[in-house]
Amino acid sequence: MTSNRKRMDEVLEHAAGAAEHPGDREAEELRGIVDRLRALPRHEPRFDLAPAILARIAAEESDEEARAAVFPRIWLAAAAVLVLLLGAGLLLFKAHERHPPGNRVAILSASAEWLVNAQEKDGSWNPVRWGGRSEYTVALTGLAMMALAGPEGGGRNPAAEAACRRAAGYLVARQGGDGCFGPAIAGRLYNHGIATTALLKAAPAPDRPVAGSLDMALRFIASAQSPEGAWGYTGGITGADNTSITVWQVRALLEAKSAGRQGLEAPAGRAVRWLAARVDERGRFGYESSGDSGTESGSLTAMGASCVMDPRLGGGTEDLKARVRLALALPPEETGLADFYRDFFLVDALDKAGDREAAEMAEAVRKAMTARHECSIQRDGSWTPDGRWGQVGGKIYSTALATLSLDSRRRM
Repeated sequence: MTSNRKRMDEVLEHAAGAAEHPGDREAEELRGIVDRLRALPRHEPRFDLAPAILARIAAEESDEEARAAVFPRIWLAAAAVLVLLLGAGLLLFKAHERHPPGNRVAILSASAEWLVNAQEKDGSWNPVRWGGRSEYTVALTGLAMMALAGPEGGGRNPAAEAACRRAAGYLVARQGGDGCFGPAIAGRLYNHGIATTALLKAAPAPDRPVAGSLDMALRFIASAQSPEGAWGYTGGITGADNTSITVWQVRALLEAKSAGRQGLEAPAGRAVRWLAARVDERGRFGYESSGDSGTESGSLTAMGASCVMDPRLGGGTEDLKARVRLALALPPEETGLADFYRDFFLVDALDKAGDREAAEMAEAVRKAMTARHECSIQRDGSWTPDGRWGQVGGKIYSTALATLSLDSRRRM
């Protein structure tokens, strides 16, 4: 609307003229407002608001003619502030128009677009740029890659598919000679399990380099498994196996099984037996042993449940699954913080449960997540990393996990 631009320029010129009073404090303030307004980018509104604003200014000037000359300048300053606020409001309005409240499809599309635009030239997603930690670049690249893959894998659209291909190239290049992805840190198996899962789930096929990389990656998972059947931190931090790291290796084995890879029954069987032994009488998973979940009960139970309730894994008894299913219905621990990680595993486990009540619970989690996005001032498609683990993963973590969680067609 060129008329809107012209009228806005008229308002600014009018305000600028009123600001030409050297030494006047109000005039100095008004000049600052005008300069900031002129520096703002131009965004066209759907509705022509300028006539109403100009009419209001004219009416106020007419009503105040009898007052001292300083008052018209004050009203003009107020009008300039109003225009500034309207400009900010129009930005929010355009975002609101693009992502209508409650429109999950639109939110997912916008999140995917944001992830595509946030990808680096080398195919990675740099967490430091978005409030995360560099040592988990490999894992966060894997999460973003999975978020961009459609329910059947391969990408939602050409841009997402191209992003997945670049990400696959980056991950393959970050694989060490032992088959492990990422740097040699204590939490290297987080990077490795997520990267392996992402390549199995989201890498465009056929891709010979990726296939060779996956052979090495799966051999590393098998070799790093403890005799008891689980995985833990490396580097002497703690030698104990734990549920959190184990789950990501199991998810990689599950994806490999779905891809038709053979010879994984033995490590998968040991893993499910180890996980089953971490479940207490109420169906809650512990961290290293049964009953030691503490404040992480909700997250650990959701993580473990996403594995033992997966029909691809096998080995979980009906009694075990029934106990775990009851635990999923318990209210999560109250921390006052959003938990994208827990919610990602929770909706996945509830989807796998397959009953009506579980489906309703999963939908409630997704609705709460959608409402959280609608309340955020960041309406560009990304998700504010304001919850637990946000300082580790940053906006890549929150946006990727939210995207994965909201798409009910997925089976991870």
